Amino acid sequence: EIENLSFKGSLNFKNVNKINLHDINYVGILDISETNEKGDIIIENCEFSSFDEYSSFNLININNDMGKTIIKNSEFRISGGCKESIINYNGKKYSNSEFMIDNCIFDNKHLTNSIFVKGVKFSLESSKFYNGFSNLHGGFISVHESNSEVYNCTFSNGNTQSSGGVFNLINNEYFKASNIKIYNVTAYNGGGFYYEENDYEENVSIIENVEYINLWKAFPISGRGSIIELYSYSNLDLKNVYAEGFYCLLVCSLFSVNEGARLVLSYV
Repeated sequence: EIENLSFKGSLNFKNVNKINLHDINYVGILDISETNEKGDIIIENCEFSSFDEYSSFNLININNDMGKTIIKNSEFRISGGCKESIINYNGKKYSNSEFMIDNCIFDNKHLTNSIFVKGVKFSLESSKFYNGFSNLHGGFISVHESNSEVYNCTFSNGNTQSSGGVFNLINNEYFKASNIKIYNVTAYNGGGFYYEENDYEENVSIIENVEYINLWKAFPISGRGSIIELYSYSNLDLKNVYAEGFYCLLVCSLFSVNEGARLVLSYV
C-alpha cells in the first residue's frame, strides 16, 4: 500500500497479491508485470504524469490475468516520454479478469491514446477525455478480445491516423456504449468515432444516446464512414444519435458497412 505521497520515479510490481495506491501525486512510469492468482489492484484519488527523462510506450502498464483492477477518482496527463497509451491493460481472457475505471480525467496532449485493453471484462464510467491521438489505434480507446461497457463519458479534440476516432474495436464478443458526448474527433482512415472488425459471428455491439459534433477542419477524414465503419462479422445496433459537422476528402459517407457486417439504425 502506498498513500499520501508525492514523488517522481518508476514503480514496478511483480508477483503481488494486492496493490493499493491512493492519494498520491506521481510523476513517472507504473509497471505491474504480474499478480498472483486473483490479485486485486486499486488506484484511487491519484494524479499521474509522465516525464521525458524515461521514455515508455505506456504511462501505466498492467498485466492482471485473474484478478480485479479498479481505478477511480484519478487524473492522468502525458508528456513526450509516453509514446502509445496512457493505460495499457493485458489479460488472458475476459471471463477471468475485470478492469473498471470510474470518474477519471485523461489528457493525452495529442501524443497518445488513453486506454488499450485486451482480454478483460472492461467497464468505463463517468470519465472525461481530452486531446487524444494515435498512429495505430483508436484516438482514445482500443478494445481487443474483451467484453466491455462504457457509460456517461465525454471525448474532446482527438484524432487518429488509423481508424476509430474514439473507439477502435477488434474481435470483441460484447460492447455497449451509452450516453456519450463527442466533440471535434476524427479518424483519417475512417470511422469518425467508431471502428469495428470482428471474427466472432455471435458478437453484439450497442451504441445509444450519442451526441457527435465535429467542427474540426484541421484533421479531415480521408477514408470511409465519417461516423461508423464496420468490417467482417461486426454486428452493431445504433440508437438515438445526433451528429453534425463532418469534413471529408476522398470517400464521403456517414456509415461504411463491409464484408458481411451488419448495422441497424434507430432514431438517427
